Amino acid sequence: MKKLYLASIILFLIISCSKDDPINETVEEIKNLAPNNFNIDINDISHDGAIISWNQATDPENDSVKYSIYLNQTLIIKDIAEFTHQLNDLEELTSYTGKVVAKDIHNNETAINFSFQTEKYYLKYLKRYNYGQVNYGTIGYASGIPYSMLKTNDDKYIITGSSAEPNGNGQRFFVSKIDYEGNEIWKKFYDYQVGDSWRFKISKTSSGFILAGHHHVLNLDYDGNIIWHKKIDSYDIADGSAEIQSVKQDSKNNFFLVGGRGSSDSEIQQEAVLTKLNGNGDIIWEKVFKPSLRSFFNDLIINSSDELFVLGSTETSGTTYQEYLNGPSSVEQIDFWVLKLTNESEIIWEKTFGDGKYDFPNQIISTTDNSFVVVGYGASLFKIDNSGGLIWSNTELSAYNPTFSISETNDNGFITTGKFDFGNYGALAISKYDSNGNLEWEKSHQESFTYLSGYAILAENDGGYRIAGTSSKLNYYGDEKPSLIILKTDPLGNYE
Repeated sequence: MKKLYLASIILFLIISCSKDDPINETVEEIKNLAPNNFNIDINDISHDGAIISWNQATDPENDSVKYSIYLNQTLIIKDIAEFTHQLNDLEELTSYTGKVVAKDIHNNETAINFSFQTEKYYLKYLKRYNYGQVNYGTIGYASGIPYSMLKTNDDKYIITGSSAEPNGNGQRFFVSKIDYEGNEIWKKFYDYQVGDSWRFKISKTSSGFILAGHHHVLNLDYDGNIIWHKKIDSYDIADGSAEIQSVKQDSKNNFFLVGGRGSSDSEIQQEAVLTKLNGNGDIIWEKVFKPSLRSFFNDLIINSSDELFVLGSTETSGTTYQEYLNGPSSVEQIDFWVLKLTNESEIIWEKTFGDGKYDFPNQIISTTDNSFVVVGYGASLFKIDNSGGLIWSNTELSAYNPTFSISETNDNGFITTGKFDFGNYGALAISKYDSNGNLEWEKSHQESFTYLSGYAILAENDGGYRIAGTSSKLNYYGDEKPSLIILKTDPLGNYE
């Protein structure tokens, strides 16, 4: 009995000691984990900014998570709860690296790296200008159209067109000068009636600018002041189609006018006209071209040898005047017509280009490879060599989408402007073509219940484009008014 009691005491002591012994006690520690990985996106990258965004970094213990952003190893924002941040004040064409750090309340961190490069800076805008004031109607502002634009020797821009007379009695010339940013430097009006002219141009001279339209020629200095004005009486006839459409100066300070008018020849409906003026605006000679029922000159280029390259249109099916009177206008086939002439109007060569539609030419330009590109609507785009040989053509554009102007781009392609017709309104059109005339992209500018069209376009040194167009409505409300619009775009035609 005594032995059993002693054994019980010993067992009790052993059990008690084992419970108090820390050596045999097992403690399981729980480690707090960092937030899970997450994804980063870089969007809206521009020349001076970008938007960085990420999805939520979930935490294994459901702790709250905040975020910090490092850019080029510099902390730019700390402990935010949002999932997006705007990066500002960046440098153009610069590579950036960084990381977004997700941190929980226990300071456990997960970092995800990112990188991107900013884009080149392009000046972009759409600006509006009025066509002058009028003293009739309810809006008090004139309507107008900007037919022509050029870049000046001081890297500014001249825009010319027609605007309504203050009393509403017809249309007059206007010329406006703006700087690169679109600030208007001056605007002048010339009270010579331009009638129903649907196209005229301005070009540079040795002393300023020469402007011709309807039956007027204005020689202007660099500030738009008139040096002399001449009325060409042979265009001032009772014929709605009579008008001068383009003018250029040669190296001897002579001026050449091209246009067209109704013919006094009983078998001819319309004739093309070339007029040479001396430096004072006096007529040296006038040459009429009437190879068919209907002919017209629209534009010209003068090369360094004072040879003329003239763009026009002519009837090519052989339709007679009697057939014209008896049949519908569809019996006529009107094609682009390009002539190379001597300085005294002798024909070196002439070629026609068309595609079976009624073709309306608008502009001819010389290219960096000593060729020429002509543009209009109906026949669209043609490139020809110095001998008039066809290099390529693009005739796929609709005849209902007129193209008014073209410029060669920095990559030796071409940019055009005009309008897209649809419904009761239209959109200002910008179309980019490669060096072989293939369409690369098209952009449009459209506004509700608004008539929009581009009339002149220039390729800029930065790779972007400058477009002169017009905006008008049937009804104006509030501060709305007819507007000359200037768009400055990036190389993809974006102005915003």
